[in-house]
Amino acid sequence: MLSVATDSGPKTNRMVLFFALGASSAIPIPMVPDVVGLPLFLAIFFGVGRWRRKGSLRGAKWLFLSGVVSGLAYVFFTYADGESPFQRAGVILAANVVGLIAYLIVAEGSLDAVAFIIAGHALAWVLHSAMAPVGDAAGSFGNLWKYAIAVPVTILVLFVANSSERRSLVSGVLLFVIGIVSIFLNFRSHGLVCAVAGAILIAVHNQGFGQSGRRSRVRSSIALVLVLLPVLALPALIESGIFGATVQEKALSQSDGGPVLLAGRTEPAMSYFIISARPLTGWGSVANVPESLVLEGRDFLQSVGVDNTEAIYRLWHRSGYEVTLHSMLAQLWVEGGLLAGIFLVVLIGAGMVAAFRWKGPFGGMVVYLALQIAWDTLFSPHTAYTATLWGMAAALFAIGSRRNRGSLSEARFG
Repeated sequence: MLSVATDSGPKTNRMVLFFALGASSAIPIPMVPDVVGLPLFLAIFFGVGRWRRKGSLRGAKWLFLSGVVSGLAYVFFTYADGESPFQRAGVILAANVVGLIAYLIVAEGSLDAVAFIIAGHALAWVLHSAMAPVGDAAGSFGNLWKYAIAVPVTILVLFVANSSERRSLVSGVLLFVIGIVSIFLNFRSHGLVCAVAGAILIAVHNQGFGQSGRRSRVRSSIALVLVLLPVLALPALIESGIFGATVQEKALSQSDGGPVLLAGRTEPAMSYFIISARPLTGWGSVANVPESLVLEGRDFLQSVGVDNTEAIYRLWHRSGYEVTLHSMLAQLWVEGGLLAGIFLVVLIGAGMVAAFRWKGPFGGMVVYLALQIAWDTLFSPHTAYTATLWGMAAALFAIGSRRNRGSLSEARFG
């Protein structure tokens, strides 16, 4: 076991152990669903008997309470509809909430330690995906990047950038570079997330954002404008063809057919009608959703000018009849009702607070993960990796929203 020490040797050992804890996600557990990874079991094991340590769970109260409410609501309403609460979304929700507490305890409230755990997980994610790409990730590097490794590679780059003396500036510039690469590889949403995160790091975290004084207020105003620029300019640059004909063609094909967001992410139109029919209690399972509500979503897209609605309608049924919502939040809401999604909403809020409040080490990772998790929670489906990463990120945000600096020397196994 590891004890507190100040010399570089034990510190390095702690780094290796936290990194290895995250990297253990590459090891499958026999007879256990893939949504529950080995890092969670190890964090629980090492955290037993340590939960009373002062400061370990500081900042996690609202995240934990919202997780408990979401979990209880999901179990109650799915069971009330005659469905099993052990559906994929429910298991991942439980893994997220338990992971939040387990990672905070084992890291003893140290943001540095959680960052090392996340970096280890990201490395395992990249190696596993690159060595054995499956499904949409197979076939080309562009597919591998978009459907497998873009997020973990970004995490690793930001992890390394933390060693720079100007880490916020360096991280921001690197995010812009990664964002450009993603757009060229037809991963536009990742490019947008990286651009906004980079702008926040360069403009906000380097300009005394939120400080008093006339000069600081001017800098803060300029910073906010710079943060908004990528959101406003990126779509126009893509449509101009600067990122290649393939990306341009896809963007134009979507923008010509109704609102850009609905053309690029059509599932929210369907989700709205499904959720509004039973907003409080949900349907227990997406398999219980009446086809008439799915058709209402298709008709709504037609009414606002979105083209190819028949092809879109077929894409909504990727798993046979069962509709694909393509949103973690919508999935929980549809299956377990309004309260089942509260944890993810609070998680997004905690991430946004941490993105603007954290001024210590690994700020680049905090800002990027806050934005990436917000986007994926709203517009991406549950995967095996979200079960692990969302719990780790919840721990990161709980610490990052406190304005305190977590120190690796404060965290130890033992």
